[in-house]
Amino acid sequence: MKNLVEFIAEPRTWFFALVIVENIVIVILFKKRGTGSIVSAGRILSCVGLCFASFPITFIAFALLSNNTYRTSKVDFSPVSELSSKQIDRFEDVIDIFLNYDFITRYTIQENEKDSDSDLSKEYRISWWRLEPFEMLNITITFFRDEQGAIDEIQGYRERDERHTYIKNDNNTEAVLFDSRMLKSASAFYFPDSERYLNSSIRIGNAVIGLGEQPKYYNLDKNVSTKFIRLICELMSN
Repeated sequence: MKNLVEFIAEPRTWFFALVIVENIVIVILFKKRGTGSIVSAGRILSCVGLCFASFPITFIAFALLSNNTYRTSKVDFSPVSELSSKQIDRFEDVIDIFLNYDFITRYTIQENEKDSDSDLSKEYRISWWRLEPFEMLNITITFFRDEQGAIDEIQGYRERDERHTYIKNDNNTEAVLFDSRMLKSASAFYFPDSERYLNSSIRIGNAVIGLGEQPKYYNLDKNVSTKFIRLICELMSN
């Protein structure tokens, strides 16, 4: 059942279904127009030629009409707003707990002790990957030497991309939840794709968390970013 739903939801399925319907309509129109007349090779070739000609036109129209793919992010940042200042101060302490989870497939730390002129203090790179149900999330956690560096980083994200939802809480946390957008490339002739870029930037004190994943458009409300947010909030609350 799951595979059937995914098959029906794929843009390629819609496109080829549309092409089949178009060709059926073309054949019916040619047949009705020629009722009572002798079927000639020329008429058959004209019908076939029109069917072939409609394919690239339909392809281009399909791609253009699917161009506006931005959707408001469905990442749920609300659990962070319920944390106290004391719980938020525990954020860096709970990061190491991720090593205990089998779905964490990468966990690296890069210290920045040598470059004293840099605002960056430490950076974590974490990969969340699970096969069933399939989940993949890239997590980057950057700690700044002072809180202002993290605030400036979030502000920079807001200025660079207007398509986002901005949330600021009273407990010294904020988030830029970027609108989801379709994966399109020249190599695929900009044909519509069922996957979406879903990125978020979250500030907790002097740390900025970057979340990136590529869910199917019909799974945007089941994003892994929300699961990550709920998990860190649970860890900080314990």
